[in-house]
Amino acid sequence: MKRRSRRASLRPDFLTPIFSSERQGSSGSATSCSGSLRTRNCTTHPCSGPTSREKISFKPCWTTRSEIVVSVGLRSASPMAWKSLKGELASRLAVAAIGIPLAVLIIYRGVWTLGILMALVAALGAREFYSVAAREAKPLVGLGVALSAALPLAASFHPTFREFAPVAFGLVAGTTLVALALVVWLRWPGGHPLAASSSTVMGALYTGGTLAFWVLLRALPEQMSGQATAFHGAALLIFPMTVTWLGDTCAYAFGSRWGRAKLIVAVSPRKTVVGAVGGLVGSMVAGGVYGWLWLSGGPALDISWPMAAALSAPIAMVGQVGDLAESVLKREAGVKDSSKLLPGHGGIGDLHGVVADQPSDRIARCGQAGRHRNVIDHG
Repeated sequence: MKRRSRRASLRPDFLTPIFSSERQGSSGSATSCSGSLRTRNCTTHPCSGPTSREKISFKPCWTTRSEIVVSVGLRSASPMAWKSLKGELASRLAVAAIGIPLAVLIIYRGVWTLGILMALVAALGAREFYSVAAREAKPLVGLGVALSAALPLAASFHPTFREFAPVAFGLVAGTTLVALALVVWLRWPGGHPLAASSSTVMGALYTGGTLAFWVLLRALPEQMSGQATAFHGAALLIFPMTVTWLGDTCAYAFGSRWGRAKLIVAVSPRKTVVGAVGGLVGSMVAGGVYGWLWLSGGPALDISWPMAAALSAPIAMVGQVGDLAESVLKREAGVKDSSKLLPGHGGIGDLHGVVADQPSDRIARCGQAGRHRNVIDHG
């Protein structure tokens, strides 16, 4: 008996069986003692067949600790889990309560205010990207951060795509040439110059290049029509943000309730096919309602609710692909969040869906409104 008990004590704690020590009692029922919990409790348990007073059988009833936790309730079994969950939820709500009104105010104020904010966010996001990439490469952090911040500022100076495109191309091409020259002295022979130069340019485009489209999208209605106001520009920019956030919420709700088949297990084990489809449908519904409330009847872009719902589909798909791409980058680097800048959310890079959606929305809007001559003249 001692030998068997010692063997049982060596089993992993999360897979410790409840061994039944069965004796013939007055009632004829079996007795089981759970050895997986700190407090050994003995209760009647119908684990085996007939027994005798002389024979003691050890037949494992494979009840794991997780099943015990479920049976007694999560709140009583794991108070630390509830405390951690409440703390994360409180952090998320605090960030949203402060960040959303502030972001709406800055977006409404105008192109330059938004451009300065996007330059700051791009610089912080680029530093996060380079810290994640530092495991496999040694990017030129200062050069990449400068290019990342310069792109949203260039969009503020040139708030139309036709004016912004050659300036942005010149900045990216010039930075690439400088990076190739610097790695000759700073990264050769042991610093992986190819990975260093390419990650430097990619980090700047991924952060500053995408955030520059926030500025271009904010300025689009006023560039198209002299009757457009700050409200129309703010409403147009907030549209893809709303579609993305509500789509993520629907994806989580549908995936948690009905999700079974996994989307891409090797990339994100928790994402399901049902969650992806639910997020797409939720984004389209949210886009249709948003378009009906705030985008239809505008002086620059009169977008009906069916058109807004249709535009929400590519925005949602780009957001989901951006989510998966960010997960791949973080998994390769072995980190959960890009940083701890935003409590409960992570870092700038963890807002991948909203960041990646702005270029696709800008392209979709120009395509949808291409029939207007003033778009061709200004866009």
